[in-house]
Amino acid sequence: MIPLAKDTRDVLGSFADKVSNRSLLFEKMALAKTWGHETRFHDATRFNVLRACHDGNVFLRMASAESQLKISSLKTQDSVKAENRYRKKIADELAQVSVDDASLTALRIKSSLALLSQIQQSYPGRNRTFVGELGGRLLINMAGGVQENAGISLDRCFGLPLIPGSASKGVSRHTALWEIRSVESITEKKRLLRLALLIFGYGVDDVKPKHDKTNWAWAVENNPEILGEVLSSLPSTTDFKGVVSFLPAAPAHEKNMRIVAEGLTPHTDQKTGKESDRLNPLTFPAVERGSQFAFSLILNRYPEGEGGEAAQKILNQAENWLKDAVTGTGIGAKTSAGYGWFTINQDVSAERLKAAAEQAVRDAEVAESKRTAAAMAAQKEARHAAMSDTERFIETISSLDDPAFAEKAKQVSQNSITGDEAEAFFQVLKSPEKKERRKQWKKNKAELWAALQTVAKALNLSLD
Repeated sequence: MIPLAKDTRDVLGSFADKVSNRSLLFEKMALAKTWGHETRFHDATRFNVLRACHDGNVFLRMASAESQLKISSLKTQDSVKAENRYRKKIADELAQVSVDDASLTALRIKSSLALLSQIQQSYPGRNRTFVGELGGRLLINMAGGVQENAGISLDRCFGLPLIPGSASKGVSRHTALWEIRSVESITEKKRLLRLALLIFGYGVDDVKPKHDKTNWAWAVENNPEILGEVLSSLPSTTDFKGVVSFLPAAPAHEKNMRIVAEGLTPHTDQKTGKESDRLNPLTFPAVERGSQFAFSLILNRYPEGEGGEAAQKILNQAENWLKDAVTGTGIGAKTSAGYGWFTINQDVSAERLKAAAEQAVRDAEVAESKRTAAAMAAQKEARHAAMSDTERFIETISSLDDPAFAEKAKQVSQNSITGDEAEAFFQVLKSPEKKERRKQWKKNKAELWAALQTVAKALNLSLD
């Protein structure tokens, strides 16, 4: 079973089979290898990944069928049969988990588009966005979960993959370092270094000369003259917060937006490093090839002493470095093995920007409608405050439909309603709009009409 409090287990099941949120399954409700089992359960990690992946229940049922074959075989030892009965039970329980919900995916895409629309409204001319489509599967945040090297970065509400802004910034910074290092022109090197320091920011250690490929001094070959000249043109020579914010890349389209189980089979013993005849397949989650993500950047503030033109240059360079990074080296784990690289579709990006602009117009119309409604409500409230009690009753009674007005007449005739409200009723009844109603009641409801005349006379009113 999964480590859960008893009351939680009673609601969600011993194997959390009623949970459909991937984030919970990966981060909070993982099947342990030792806890809750009589002996070590070697398939724990693999089963954990499968239950939270697209079509994972199919593979779990296959595992169940595989165990059933061993149980049914006459050649299988009793101890192995017992192990497979337990394995089959767990596989069957976990196969009941359902995590694919098309409506949630569509809602997440809508949410991403709404965020882009809000960014465009809040940071006009100070944002950049583009859509990247995975050319290979994506492994992101593998080491960040509760399972060893089987984690994934997920949106906590929707359970869909999310590329952290820190990952986008990290690969962009790496690309910037190598481009600055490879440029031969000193003038161009200075220009790029200054832009990089403004975009990514820096601390004391980031600009100290040393042989570290993550260091800005390394990018200019530890040349103190170049580094000193560039730093002297910036607000601080020791530390500076970057002016560009890298936002998390969120799903941009439902197309191929799936988390799948990926496998890797090491052929060497982890302890000795030698080739082993005992293969131990590893299973981990990956984002499917063809999935689309929206990458976004915003200029969080204007650099001190810099104008709008300089800001555009900064944003353009940050966008170029990010595009080069995701289409070149890729993002996430195992990029050298073909994972995590993107292609950029300008048409899709343009369509998304257009959709965001249309969403902004709709949001503005809704906001204006709400402001108009609020203003009308305030006017109505002010008008009501200036009215007498009788005037307020007149307005309320005038808005009644025919059955409700007839019921009000009955209450007045029986003296259930008196005073200002009764007087207001008679004023409405005598209005030109109720002329036909008076004729009908005189002709068809003589008893009611007589009772109303009596009450009106008591109020010194006439219905003639």
